[in-house]
Amino acid sequence: MANIHEFIRFALTHVKKASAPVDAIYPIPYERIGSEGEWECLEGTKGEIATHELLEECWKNHYSKHISYSREQYKKATEGWVERQVMVGDCVGLLSKFLDLSTTANGVFVKHCTQKGAIDDINRPWVIGEAVFNGTSTKKAHIGWVFGFEHSGKPLFLHNRGLMYGCVITRESEYKWEYRGLMTKLFSYEEIIEVPSVLRIKTPLMRGDDIKALQIALNALGYYCGVPDGICGEHTIKAIAKFCKAHSFLLTDSTPK
Repeated sequence: MANIHEFIRFALTHVKKASAPVDAIYPIPYERIGSEGEWECLEGTKGEIATHELLEECWKNHYSKHISYSREQYKKATEGWVERQVMVGDCVGLLSKFLDLSTTANGVFVKHCTQKGAIDDINRPWVIGEAVFNGTSTKKAHIGWVFGFEHSGKPLFLHNRGLMYGCVITRESEYKWEYRGLMTKLFSYEEIIEVPSVLRIKTPLMRGDDIKALQIALNALGYYCGVPDGICGEHTIKAIAKFCKAHSFLLTDSTPK
């Protein structure tokens, strides 16, 4: 069984880089985003190179039945794809290409997800590689995945948004999702990356086992932050800042330099 992070790396190298916030947290270097060819969105495809024949087939089988698209709008949206040898896929195309799997968004939710349900009913932290869906309680029509986080801890979602958008990353405020679930029937979620904690000095001081583990790691790397006590104080914040500066990570305006 593949690890979810293998799929993450594959998908992020095919997303439109212009849609990826520069100052977000990703599981691969920002420079690699979109590096293997940015995908466009085309219903009924899963990672093929666009050809005139494929575009015509997709028009007849899918888009000609949409009241949202005229023939001229379709031609304009796909203009230049063949000449540029654009890779195309539908909303589940990235997953289908990666696993050589024939499925739908609803199929993924019903057959391959656990710990699933309406977003409003699930309280556990978001994790990298978690699937999100839109649709009804009985049929999911669109799929995306958590592929990064803003520094505030809010998730970022990668999905093949539609013909006019392609494969993009969106924020919670830009595109609303209704359902979520872990694809544990398809992937191993070992070493799950959860929502990053945003550490700052506040009253009362932040505490926790995760902070203690971070202090131990920082001390081991030479960024001394005092005796590990699980309390986020001035020494801990300064050690984090030194580590970030040494490794060229972005610092917020409120981070001690």
